[in-house]
Amino acid sequence: MIREVWQACFGQDVTAAKKSGPNQYRVLCPFHSEKSPSCDVEIVKNVFTCRSCEAHGGYLDVVVLAGNAANRREAHEWLERHGVRL
Repeated sequence: MIREVWQACFGQDVTAAKKSGPNQYRVLCPFHSEKSPSCDVEIVKNVFTCRSCEAHGGYLDVVVLAGNAANRREAHEWLERHGVRL
């Protein structure tokens, strides 16, 4: 389930990305253009941190920051509409 959450949030399978630590993957940040991945996603902790733009938070925060929801409650609903069961 956690994998599907992050895939819906980032629009990519984060577990297919380069590992940057145990249960941690480095992906392209969805909040700015970049050629090299700078965003670390820690699957077990359910958090992300971008080393370039300093965006950070949990999977609900990704949905809000991307403009898909106004708050965390709406982010939860957005994920459910996209087939992610929480």
